[in-house]
Amino acid sequence: MRKGMFVLAAASLLAVGPVAFAEQHDKEKSAGTTGAQVSCDQIEAARDEAGGGVSEDMLSKKLNVPIERIRSCLEKEAMDLKKSETPPSGK
Repeated sequence: MRKGMFVLAAASLLAVGPVAFAEQHDKEKSAGTTGAQVSCDQIEAARDEAGGGVSEDMLSKKLNVPIERIRSCLEKEAMDLKKSETPPSGK
């Protein structure tokens, strides 16, 4: 009788263990860096660190940021750069 209870308890733990582990893994994954937590400066720095030749898709995967966020930041940087290179118009 006692051996049967032990087997039943062990079987219950084996059945529930993977579910509990999966839930914990999901919580840890969601607690990681999200696109909202990565600034445009960090995105630009990661691109520059890679030599500037890395694709938007690769940056998105590397930083775990949505591709739309990468594009938005890089377009903003390009517009800021263009504005700074335009000489002021003088009269």
